[in-house]
Amino acid sequence: MSDEDGFVPSQSYVAFRTPIGWQTLGTPKVVDAVWATSKTDVWAVGLAGAVHWDGATWTKAVGPTAPRVVWGSATNDVWLGASTATDPLFWHWDGSAWTSVASIAGATFSRIDALSGTGPNDVWAVGDGGVARFDGVAWTTAYATTAPVALRDVWAASPTSVWAVGAQSGILHWDGVRWSETTGDPTIASVVFTSVRGRSDSDVFASSTDNRMWHWDGTMWTSTAIGASGFLFGTANTMWLSTSTGVLVGP
Repeated sequence: MSDEDGFVPSQSYVAFRTPIGWQTLGTPKVVDAVWATSKTDVWAVGLAGAVHWDGATWTKAVGPTAPRVVWGSATNDVWLGASTATDPLFWHWDGSAWTSVASIAGATFSRIDALSGTGPNDVWAVGDGGVARFDGVAWTTAYATTAPVALRDVWAASPTSVWAVGAQSGILHWDGVRWSETTGDPTIASVVFTSVRGRSDSDVFASSTDNRMWHWDGTMWTSTAIGASGFLFGTANTMWLSTSTGVLVGP
């Protein structure tokens, strides 16, 4: 998509940016997340299940019931993450049909809170069981966690650089060999993080429920207070970065 395109989820519709301003695409029930390859290929997920916009109409997907997150690498490679333990953990769209994945080897997950990836053979997910990875063949546990740790978001910069954040987890980083906690502000371990995104390994942002924006410069994390109470906390992970200097975070 061009710099003039953008899609944002809301409680009952998807808003998209055009050269003449913002417009809305009405969708049924609550929309938790949206992913698009173009103006004519948009997926929205939430309580209504998964719906697809082809540029003219919304069509409900047959299969997924109430996914919470969506990510894809192409029109024929789209992943959905479950919001409840009663659903399959994942649904995958190959361009013609949906298939489901009920569990992940190595850990117990009851929900998926975020998805990210760098391609069809490198997809990452976080949830109440930790971090999982899809290598193009199968999902396996990459990093297992137990309560009270609860990971909420993940961002993959490359197959050898992945960031994950959550509650009482610190800020975790995968370097291609192992997961470790990154350094910086001594309060990191007790902070509840909600989102993480970046432009490169030396330019990563994270948000937390105590209304701080965090930045990784390649060496350490620093934080800045921003916004009013609750500004950086929402029901879904919501952070967008421009290719230059812009950062947008909100519920």
